[in-house]
Amino acid sequence: MKINSTFQRTASKAAAFVLSASMLLSPLPAMAAADDVSAAVGIEISNPDYGTVQAEEAIPAIVGDNTALTEFVTRLYRNFLLREPDNGGLEAWVNALINKTATGAKVVAGFVHSREFQNQPLDDEQYVSAFYRVILGREPDEKGLQSWLNVLDRGYTKDKVLQGFLNSPEMEALCSSMGIEAGIFHSAENRDTHHKVTEFVMRLYEYCLGRRYDEGGLTNWVDALVSGSMNGYSVAMSFFTSDELTNSDIDEVDFVNLCYKTLLDREADEKGRDTWIDYLNSGQGSPQGVVLGFCKSEEFNNLCASYGIEVFASPLDTELFGWIGKNMNDFKNQLGWMDSYDIDEGHGYTDYRILIANVVDNTDTINYIVLLSASPYTIQGISYDMSFDDAKRILERTCEYMGSDEEDGLRYEIFLVDDYTTVLLQNNNGIVKTVFCARVEG
Repeated sequence: MKINSTFQRTASKAAAFVLSASMLLSPLPAMAAADDVSAAVGIEISNPDYGTVQAEEAIPAIVGDNTALTEFVTRLYRNFLLREPDNGGLEAWVNALINKTATGAKVVAGFVHSREFQNQPLDDEQYVSAFYRVILGREPDEKGLQSWLNVLDRGYTKDKVLQGFLNSPEMEALCSSMGIEAGIFHSAENRDTHHKVTEFVMRLYEYCLGRRYDEGGLTNWVDALVSGSMNGYSVAMSFFTSDELTNSDIDEVDFVNLCYKTLLDREADEKGRDTWIDYLNSGQGSPQGVVLGFCKSEEFNNLCASYGIEVFASPLDTELFGWIGKNMNDFKNQLGWMDSYDIDEGHGYTDYRILIANVVDNTDTINYIVLLSASPYTIQGISYDMSFDDAKRILERTCEYMGSDEEDGLRYEIFLVDDYTTVLLQNNNGIVKTVFCARVEG
């Protein structure tokens, strides 16, 4: 049995539960299933590994003569924009340097960050070579070029290369020879300023998906981790539940082995592997549950700590009950990535942790929240995988018990929190497997 079928089975159960819950809590309608290297960056540019570069290789210039500045700016046009300068642009850049309203670093960065340059189809080698021509006045040597390419291959962005060249002794000597201020440039990209986080995401691509990262994806995941909108757990779960993995030919054994390698950074022990495989084959387990179990381990916590990442940190409070009746988009923006879907007279968002939706005239008010099988959150103090008896006792202290129902061998207990909010628990062999909280008007 392929792991994808297990994902599908889990999704079907979640959908069936929500459908039955909707009918129990009428008038809610049934819901459709949602399916970095100069001295500035920690590596001396004169390091033999990067190729020795000499300041005298910089552009010849006549101090006080604008010809040198004109030649410098012209070289920026030719090497970065691949064209001759227009008169207005050339004059503006040269005057900015003469009047000291811009430093050499600021001017170079202005070209590199321009839309015209960003649209140039330059590969990494062409990008690095352009800096050799502009700042060193020569073509790159093979060893030096490869060393810079290695920096990019380690997940640093092109701004890290820009930082290395602009903050180098060669750039300082060049600007001094032209009588202008060199200035300083520092990359603001999270992939450069939080490189341990970058390495964490890179290993997920390598181990979990078995491939090199794509630039946009790596940037987005790192940005999400640095901003706090996602955490070690949620990013790992996203990779393990991605279509790229679940639609592959991976089976239960390989899936569990992959969890050990990716999340615990070791090979599986036989007893542990067999336990997780039995869990998947029991009909009650899910791939999401396996990943959640690994992410709760001390080993994964230590792994995340080594990369400076929190496992379950979230900008949201752990308790989600207070979000009932609040704005759905505010909730989604704080939680991070979620898939959208349509339902009768409304819409919602879902991922592997949670499902939120509205059913009142297509507004953005949250009418119900469902904790799914991999959710680290709680509703009214109740969480996924806790003892059903414990959950019931907690709710009975503050809520009115409204009765129970049973469908397909699963028992549901219903509690009224206030005049319009209900909590429904799914009892699966004495364990809470889903928590459904609905706001019912009228």
